[in-house]
Amino acid sequence: MDRVSSKLYIPHTEEPHCPIAGVLERLAPHEGTQGRKIALILHGTLGHKDYLFLKRLALRLPIDSFRFDFRGNHETPGIWKQGAMDEDLVDLRIVVEYLKKEFGYVVDLVVGHSRGSIVGFNWLCTSEDGKAVSAFVNASGRYRMKVRLRRHLACLFYSSFQRRKYTVRSSW
Repeated sequence: MDRVSSKLYIPHTEEPHCPIAGVLERLAPHEGTQGRKIALILHGTLGHKDYLFLKRLALRLPIDSFRFDFRGNHETPGIWKQGAMDEDLVDLRIVVEYLKKEFGYVVDLVVGHSRGSIVGFNWLCTSEDGKAVSAFVNASGRYRMKVRLRRHLACLFYSSFQRRKYTVRSSW
């Protein structure tokens, strides 16, 4: 097979000094990409495009794929932020628009690991391109993040609340 991996730096339309670093895997590099299906592979918290199984998956998929680093992760500049999924969603939208405009790709599969699952699911539900995707893989994605975050924060601050005589009520 003539598979080719190419490193791309996608211009960020909202952060001019923050090109999005990614790897495009093409199964048939000598063929055109207009209308060709592509898979997007999204990493999780503290991960990157080659973390865990992501690169191995990309090299084994039967369609072209693109995996990239969200802003502030690995090779994409910016400030890493915990829980900045709104920024990750912007990055994903920029990537999709670039792949459509520059290559003519049609996103057909989204694979998200952990935080990437939540971002991918959000994109699927809020974009016209997402509505046309035929498959979504959630690998270890937390789908009840608000509940999880509330529990985590409550545990972190509970002793401080008790010392200050605050009343803590829980609805979970």
